Amino acid sequence: MRKLLIPLLAAVALPTVVNAETWYLLGSAPRRAWTVPMPNQEQCESEGKRFLNNKNFNDWRGFGVSAISYICIKGK
Repeated sequence: MRKLLIPLLAAVALPTVVNAETWYLLGSAPRRAWTVPMPNQEQCESEGKRFLNNKNFNDWRGFGVSAISYICIKGK
């Protein structure tokens, strides 16, 4: 029983998969903010550009272009 229990506890206690690189897309618009995890920097940048070109934000003429922004940040 002990021979089975020790490896089982070790397998549960130790992380089996380590994600070495996670990127976060931080987007902001007037009165809103989003954080979205991304698998890599290229996808983060492309989704950030899609966020800036979103037609739903074009209705906010009084806020100006600089009110809508994004940044990609590398996580641990």
